[in-house]
Amino acid sequence: MPFCLKEGSMKRKIIWASIAFFLVSLIGCAGPVPAVKRAAVRAPVEPANGTRPIMFKKIISIVPRGKIIGEMRTGAFCSYKGPLCWKSEKIVVPDAELGDMLRDRLQRSGYTVVGDPDALFEDRSAEKAEFLIAGKIKDVGSNICYPRTGSDDWVTAKGGIYMEVEWELYSRKTRDVVLRLATEGSSKEAGASDSFQEIFCRAFDVAVGNLLADVRFYRLVALDEGAPPKEAKDDKKELRVRYRTVADIGGQPATDREGVLGAMRGAVVTVFSGSGHGSGFVISPDGYVLTDEHVVGGAGFVNVKFVTGREVMGQVVRVSKVRDVALIRLEKDVYPYLLLGNTASINVGDEVFCIGTPLSEDLCQTVTKGIISSFRMKNDVKYVQSDVNIHPGNSGGPLVSLDNGVVGMCVSGITFGPYTLGLNYFIPIEEAIKALRIAKEAL
Repeated sequence: MPFCLKEGSMKRKIIWASIAFFLVSLIGCAGPVPAVKRAAVRAPVEPANGTRPIMFKKIISIVPRGKIIGEMRTGAFCSYKGPLCWKSEKIVVPDAELGDMLRDRLQRSGYTVVGDPDALFEDRSAEKAEFLIAGKIKDVGSNICYPRTGSDDWVTAKGGIYMEVEWELYSRKTRDVVLRLATEGSSKEAGASDSFQEIFCRAFDVAVGNLLADVRFYRLVALDEGAPPKEAKDDKKELRVRYRTVADIGGQPATDREGVLGAMRGAVVTVFSGSGHGSGFVISPDGYVLTDEHVVGGAGFVNVKFVTGREVMGQVVRVSKVRDVALIRLEKDVYPYLLLGNTASINVGDEVFCIGTPLSEDLCQTVTKGIISSFRMKNDVKYVQSDVNIHPGNSGGPLVSLDNGVVGMCVSGITFGPYTLGLNYFIPIEEAIKALRIAKEAL
């Protein structure tokens, strides 16, 4: 006998089947937003005695655009919508905010941070940085629900994010990356009141905190109790330096031009500070170096390189911004040095040479020739004018006479667009010594 249903029973079953189909189609894979990997949260190490200056460089992502990083859900029931892809139109990563977050977290934890991210032109504070820090976002996992998409609200979100960041710490002293390490960060699943950016930033902040908790990072940048304090700069007190003048030895040693200039090049250095370089020269056997103040900027330490390729760390011990001169003390050793002269011993038309590193480090200790063009007063300050060829990077290098030693320091030149005009200015060497309050001490 065939199996039959009563008409009313059939209608009820059809109605319930329709309701069930409607609910399934409405909520799909409805349920709570799946959890993502949780990162351990470690307490940052706060330095008791301060740190060496650090500057943020950049944060980049090396996660391929379009990579599936989790699930995206929408609606009041957080129905499964599809895969969540990295940097899709629904994911905007706040790159500009990450640097601000890193700087703020470093400062709040007692680290010395330099560099002005809002500077439109030259940022002199950046020159103080002894370390640069940067990071790469290597991995991201996320499950996000946008519950208000029915009202075209793709901002409000809930869910969690996990990330792995690889950090690099660059030392301006060694001019190399001195530390590479990876940290994790994650954000807890939150209510539907945040944006994706806010959830992302919370995870990034945890990754930053775990960086500051790493003892390897701390040991490199912290000034612990055993570290020697920086020497206080007392510019009002005379500083005794064992330099020698041409007059002390009765004139330059008699030798050929090539030999004199070759010996002089051995005492001229390239000075690295901030993101650029300048020139300088050693004036004493124990390693005091003269250069321009605008070359060292506000840096406490700089790196100098000799023509032989040897690199030495130096401490900026005295500056005069008014006269644009600075004195650096190198690590303890015995160094080649230049004999100092005096502009009273030279005249207009005398032959002079400039030694320095114009434009590029590859052009280190370049020698150019010219004559003394004039002696000028600008704003009641004395300068030596010469047509000797100079370019950016020559600043701080010596102007030398074969017979009279160092007579000046390169400081500036007049240009017309990209062209140099041979109208260049040098600080008289005796003015530099006076401005820095250097007292001569016998060898």
